[in-house]
Amino acid sequence: MSAKEIKALERRFFEEINKGKAAGMAAMDEFYANDFLMHLSTGEDIRGLKNIKQVVSEEYSAFPDLHYTIDDMVVEGNKVAVRLIAIGTHKGEFMGVPPYQ
Repeated sequence: MSAKEIKALERRFFEEINKGKAAGMAAMDEFYANDFLMHLSTGEDIRGLKNIKQVVSEEYSAFPDLHYTIDDMVVEGNKVAVRLIAIGTHKGEFMGVPPYQ
């Protein structure tokens, strides 16, 4: 797959994610492998499709109007790094952080 095709696929994924929880969860089934691995900026990792879907489900509950904007993508071989902005109204606890009062 070319870098251009990888970037288009990544954009399509975020378009689905931005449609809301049902579309986002379905996109994860389509785009993520069962052995998915996400490195968080906190130094923690999320391993496996089941675990990332749980985290994302909680994220949609905490931020029901969640929207991602891609700022930049870098593709090297079959790997892609995405720099993005996530915006949403904090309505419930997420990853131990309560909503702002």
